Amino acid sequence: MNVSHPNQLDLLSAQMQSGVQSPAKVRLVVALDHRRWMRFLSEEWLMPDEAGWIYGGIDGTSWEPSDPDLTTVTVWFDLEKLPALEVMLWGADTWHARKLDEVQDSGIAVLWPGPLPLFAVNKFTVESAQTRAHLLSMVRNFADMELPAQPVEIGETKRGTAPPEITYPQQAVAAPGDWNKLRGAASMAMVTVPTIGPWLQILCDSLSRATASPEVLAAQAPWLGLPLWSREESTSDLSSPLWCAMCGEFSRPEMLNNWVPEVILDEVCARARALGESDDLLDRLVDSTMLLLRDRGTIEDLGISDNLVALTFQLLLLRPSPARFVSWKEDWRAIPPGAWWTGAIVAGYLSGYRGLPLELRGSELSRREVSLRTWKLKCASSFSPWESMCDSEMRWHATSDSVLIYAGTNVLAEPRISARGQWYDADFNADDVLSQAAGLARDYCPLNVRQTLTLNAGDFKLRTSGKIKFDSKNSTLTVSKQLEIPIGDGAFISEKLDIDGFRSWLTTASMPFRLPRPPARVPTRGQPSPAPSGANVGKVPSTKIKSASISKKTENSSTPPLGLSIVENFITDESERYLLDAIDDLPWNTTMARRVQHHGWRYDYKAKKVDPASYLGPLPDWASELAERLLMAGYVPEMPDQVIVNEYVGMQGISKHIDCPSCFRGPVVTISLGETWEMVFSREEQSGQQEKYRVMLPRRSAVVLDGESRSLWSHEIAKKKTDDGRQRNRRVSITFRKVASQR
Repeated sequence: MNVSHPNQLDLLSAQMQSGVQSPAKVRLVVALDHRRWMRFLSEEWLMPDEAGWIYGGIDGTSWEPSDPDLTTVTVWFDLEKLPALEVMLWGADTWHARKLDEVQDSGIAVLWPGPLPLFAVNKFTVESAQTRAHLLSMVRNFADMELPAQPVEIGETKRGTAPPEITYPQQAVAAPGDWNKLRGAASMAMVTVPTIGPWLQILCDSLSRATASPEVLAAQAPWLGLPLWSREESTSDLSSPLWCAMCGEFSRPEMLNNWVPEVILDEVCARARALGESDDLLDRLVDSTMLLLRDRGTIEDLGISDNLVALTFQLLLLRPSPARFVSWKEDWRAIPPGAWWTGAIVAGYLSGYRGLPLELRGSELSRREVSLRTWKLKCASSFSPWESMCDSEMRWHATSDSVLIYAGTNVLAEPRISARGQWYDADFNADDVLSQAAGLARDYCPLNVRQTLTLNAGDFKLRTSGKIKFDSKNSTLTVSKQLEIPIGDGAFISEKLDIDGFRSWLTTASMPFRLPRPPARVPTRGQPSPAPSGANVGKVPSTKIKSASISKKTENSSTPPLGLSIVENFITDESERYLLDAIDDLPWNTTMARRVQHHGWRYDYKAKKVDPASYLGPLPDWASELAERLLMAGYVPEMPDQVIVNEYVGMQGISKHIDCPSCFRGPVVTISLGETWEMVFSREEQSGQQEKYRVMLPRRSAVVLDGESRSLWSHEIAKKKTDDGRQRNRRVSITFRKVASQR
């Protein structure tokens, strides 16, 4: 959930006990109401007003107007972590321009021209310990923010008399208008990059310079030569018309809130036709995508396999949100790297940074670099004051088991290197490596094992009536007519691995199998050498589910299964009462240890299947309304058509299981009524040890099981008398599923 930081009370206590006072510093002070403060924690940049300025004070004085009904949080910024911008200061009854680092006096009103970053904050202050506890408790309840690393101290902030008027005599330093979308895209690029040489280089190049990376051609992804955060429009020769059409359509605000796949398909294809895209491609795209949207097949069968941009578009239409899109990696292991990474980037662009779950934002250092670099690359002129904070190129370095991605001495990410990445950088001069690689090529990419004519040192008689020309510089032999070289006496034919072709296959291919790792140690590769000792390593936030009630009790795992999410208060108190009454008015099946109801389709527990003859009819109105809400909110990609209601009383439970993967496709969603009970997730590790994760399912919440939590982890409700110290009485669950095609 939240990244672990020193306890706020411990931080404060240590400062008081030390008795050591740091040298006095002049600091920029801004007072915020608690709602704006929490938005600051979530967005990690304090955004200015419409005029582009932030109103504050110098050192211990602040003039920010305060609403008496809202809690005030005072934010203290360290000037050494900010650029030496020219600000507006109030003095002698007028506003005048001055560099902030030249100011020595406190008690001065100031206007800061532009956004302010969370990484420049020195501390926060509030009026009481009770206020601090309340605010930090609220932060823990939100999935898009984490407890601040800076201390929250107790103290009063001096309030000055506000100037009679605020004027803005100069232009503010404005971030790009679509900065939130750009940060979302680049954050997803960092977190989901395939750990294979060309893709890693494209990532580093795209966040370091405005020119296209030469590796986009090696990766067969020319559209990524000008990424979404580039100043240039994606209309160059590198970009396909379909890609340009997607970028144009997806740049519209609030796309995810108005996501109607059929409409978006029509609009993007219309744009692409106008830009000159192939009619054949677009016709195939429309036909196959409509079949997908109507549940007439799977992406493996109907996806556009010969055009990665079109395939990416289909993947996004089916799962547009970042949390949903990344589940493709588990549900379709053969997804091509180019479609996977491109789609993840666009999903981040659609949601924006504010819409990203914490686990998809990257480490603290990564988030800082992403915010600065996307601003710089999109709007270099307004970024110039911040240039000194972002003047190094991003680089990567592969070790035997991981990849370091860093800028300067800051390690931004350290993902585990994939088998593809290890093979790409393997030492093909080693006989065992070359032999095993050739074996893989024969099995999976036979065109990369070629019959090769080898000539040992010596003289050879050539049979030709044409001319022969050898270019030693480019190692090219040109013949004007057929050339024959007799085999024998130093000339022979053997099978040779085309190493460049093999690497290209590793970079781009769809692989429905698990690739073994090379037999030899992979040599470190990348640029330059590893980060020196003492380098700053970014801490990646642990997965945080949107719930204040997630239990921290675990046996082996404190990290939630991937794809698990909890939506608190999905229904209201009134809706809960209505649902319980509606459910109790319907007949219960009492043949099992607990009472159940089936709607839509009946599930055969013994046979573990849904028989085509077991269709019961449409869902009840109350269930249909909830299913539509889940669909419109994006928690499921298609309308659920099967509902099971379970009643648990006292010590009743359900044994561990995985909802039948062949019977139901996509995520499973359960709404909890009546009480908060614990659910236990478990899976068996390779060592044979059981890994478990325990979580409280809050009353009136919706829990979404997708990705690994749906397919790899079993779940259960244990038989016990109490939950979290409370006597169990009655819990009713409503589970929504989509029946696999019965045709």
